[in-house]
Amino acid sequence: MLFTERQRNAARRAKESVQEADRALRIGMTLDAVTVSLEGAVAALLELTGERVTEAVVDEVFSHFCVGK
Repeated sequence: MLFTERQRNAARRAKESVQEADRALRIGMTLDAVTVSLEGAVAALLELTGERVTEAVVDEVFSHFCVGK
């Protein structure tokens, strides 16, 4: 289950990137071009799982929690 808007956005970006890669592959683009889309999907999934954190996520955490005082 995806609980937050951030999670839903990351999942949506991953899905769109995979679909883009599929379309690129079907129209005969090079594997290098397809890989760019797949890398976008991986980045979105890493953000979703918390293995990669963007500055926006860090800002959001610090705005809700008192950390490191």
